[in-house]
Amino acid sequence: MARGIKQTILLLSSHVFCVAVLNSGGGTLLEARTADELQSLLHEQNAAVVFFDLDETLEMPSTTFIYGLPRSDAYVRDLDSCMRDAFESNIAQAMEEEYYKAPLDLVSPKLPSLIESLRSSGVLVYGLTSRSQQEDYSWHNAIVDKFLEEHRIQFDPFSDAQHGIFFAGDEASEHGTNTASRHSGKAKIIDRVMAWHAPANKQRLAVLVDNTVTKLTAALEQSATPLRGIHYEEAWAKEASASAMHTWFCSKLHADGKSCDSCAGVFFS
Repeated sequence: MARGIKQTILLLSSHVFCVAVLNSGGGTLLEARTADELQSLLHEQNAAVVFFDLDETLEMPSTTFIYGLPRSDAYVRDLDSCMRDAFESNIAQAMEEEYYKAPLDLVSPKLPSLIESLRSSGVLVYGLTSRSQQEDYSWHNAIVDKFLEEHRIQFDPFSDAQHGIFFAGDEASEHGTNTASRHSGKAKIIDRVMAWHAPANKQRLAVLVDNTVTKLTAALEQSATPLRGIHYEEAWAKEASASAMHTWFCSKLHADGKSCDSCAGVFFS
């Protein structure tokens, strides 16, 4: 986790959750491994507004490699020089294309009813994604939107958020000639939404649910809102195995007429 985090262990509802107190802003980061743990934590928070990330938090593609999940990142990090060259040449692009072409699945079948329950109890619920609306794969946003609708995941309306989904890209600002800092787009939107609801929700809490700990810690450190983050990890359990990743990678290499010693013994159908 990011520097400046003090880790403790908190026992809640017979589950063990990891809690990190961010010294800079006093925000709290909690961990939920399953939808049941997530529901228990959300119930404990008594939040006025809950923001859900989309990719690998609510939905995920049925594909082999997913950047940002631990096994995928570890596999790519540990590539030898031969496979690294192939990765940088064209296989990274193939991974990206397969990610966007793959059919979507819910991270947990319990998530639609969880969100419906929150909204029924008076909690405002919004989608908050780092997806781009301008880049090459922005066409995929409509597919995700349709998938969420088909699976009865509905968010509360907001004036400039279509179907209750906010798009939050991080912003970089330059400092001198060699350094730059990142400003959390999610923190910026959370602050704006909570300020809009301030008369009704004064001194009430917002919660951000996300599968990426760096985005959570950035939002907690930079938000001016009373905010808690929940690192929701259920997508990790659905990630492909390391052996499946290796077979996929070597098969792509073989299809391109290339070979690496690391792929010796891999059977190609």
